[in-house]
Order: sequence, then C-alpha cells, then structure tokens
Amino acid sequence: MHLLRRGCSRVPANKYHGKEGRVNMCEALTKMLENERCEGIEQGIEQGIEQGIRVFIADNLEEGIPEERIVEKLVRHFSVTVPLAQEYLEKYHD
Repeated sequence: MHLLRRGCSRVPANKYHGKEGRVNMCEALTKMLENERCEGIEQGIEQGIEQGIRVFIADNLEEGIPEERIVEKLVRHFSVTVPLAQEYLEKYHD
C-alpha cells in the first residue's frame, strides 16, 4: 500500500551527452545516486507511516474503540480513503 505517490524524477540518458556526443558520467552517476537516495527516503517515510498506523490501530482496539470509529480516525489523521483505512484495520486487527 503506497501512501506516498511522489516518485523520483527520471532524466533521459541523452541529457548527459556533451558537445561531442559523449556521456558525462559524473553528471549521470550523480543523478543516479540522487534518485536512489530519494527512493530510499520515500520508502523509509512510507514504512514509518505504516508502523504508526499499526500502532494507532492496536492502541484504539485496546481502548475498546469501535472499528467504525477507528476507520473514521484513520481517514482523518492519516489522510487515507475509507477503503484503505478498512484494509489497514483488517491487516492489523489481532
């Protein structure tokens, strides 16, 4: 389930061709590393949000909050759709 839908910018390979038609490897490698770093950061944020959702659901269930109310709170606090909130509830319900 992807909560982040940003994605990293991709640059066509021909952007790094110099005047003589050669590839500027320094620029190409720098951009490739930036793309990998960006994807890693997004993956980490997504995992953190999912862990927060799991703990949020567990805590609400422990407190006896009705499932319908938990779904409403997931929608409000995590900006997810009702169907996605229901999926999370099913996934993390003990």
